[in-house]
Amino acid sequence: MQPVATAAVQHAPPSSRAERDLIDVEKVKAHHPIVDVVARYVPLRRTGRTFVGPCPFHHDTGRPNLVVFPSTATWYCFRCGVGGDAITFVEKRERVGFLDAVARLSGNLLPASKSPLPTNWRSLTTPSPEPDANSLRIVQGAAMAYYATLLGDPEAKRYLASRKISLETAHRHLVGVCRGGRLVPYLKGHKLSLQTAADLGLLGPDGHEFFSGRLTIAEVAPGGKALHLTGRAFVRPDRDPKYLSAPGIPKVLYGWERARRLNRTPILTESVTDFLTLSEWGYVPLCTLGTGLKEGHVELLKTLPRVAAVPHNDEAGWEAIGHWREALPDLLIIPLPDRYKDINVLAQQSQDARQRFDALLPRRRAR
Repeated sequence: MQPVATAAVQHAPPSSRAERDLIDVEKVKAHHPIVDVVARYVPLRRTGRTFVGPCPFHHDTGRPNLVVFPSTATWYCFRCGVGGDAITFVEKRERVGFLDAVARLSGNLLPASKSPLPTNWRSLTTPSPEPDANSLRIVQGAAMAYYATLLGDPEAKRYLASRKISLETAHRHLVGVCRGGRLVPYLKGHKLSLQTAADLGLLGPDGHEFFSGRLTIAEVAPGGKALHLTGRAFVRPDRDPKYLSAPGIPKVLYGWERARRLNRTPILTESVTDFLTLSEWGYVPLCTLGTGLKEGHVELLKTLPRVAAVPHNDEAGWEAIGHWREALPDLLIIPLPDRYKDINVLAQQSQDARQRFDALLPRRRAR
């Protein structure tokens, strides 16, 4: 496969939440499947339930590093670490803003496809409502491999301690660390499918591990089975993006399997680090894995008698909480003191953080 010639990448103008609110993003993505869009720019070939091709955002001369995941309508490059959806791809490739990218998609202003695609590829875009048993075995295997790595990694354990997260909490949520090179031997040793791991986005075409250099946190169902994995930058804590979820696994509402069984008010947050902190303090945490709140998650939350939420003390956090409140009018908002950006910062900077946070709850209820 010939490498795609690229110039130095210029970043597209950042899109604002206001621009995205003007567009039905899910409708645009449904009308313009991710494989069709990416195939207009680079040649793709099918491998398992994914498609691979050369990445146009760096000089991709070897084995193709760009992977397209039809089941989640996303793409990711395992070499340069960029990814997103169909709109993001057009933004970056055409070096335009969000609204211009949508206009190019809607007006069919994209180039002709670089390669023919199998006529039946769209069958890959309809995932099962629940992950199949084989996929869950892979997720469980990855979670256990990374958790075992954490137990023998002093640096990772010191990092957790600096974030005021105990090993007991790490065990409860199967927190692990990915240093690279561990997952393939683990899967082979347990006779688990490498192809399924690649389909889920845990492995790249060259065996590169998606979560390399990150802590991994699992969504754990009763009985200890991992249902999902997300990662937080650890080797380089300020790495962008800080948080990543495996692109081939549909996002779940973290903590839901536990929260729906308990007669207690859960606390919703956008950050998995805050999620772990709330668990450390004995609350019932929920996590959206970002500022977005999926329609399916809204419907789940509406089945609970009451839900509280703690926004991050920044513009994006308060903007997100406004959208959450629109979807859930009875959502109880718990604001943090201005000097703390989020729950975990409160845990790090205050000797009596749990007590300080607990004191916020009755005052807010009294209002």
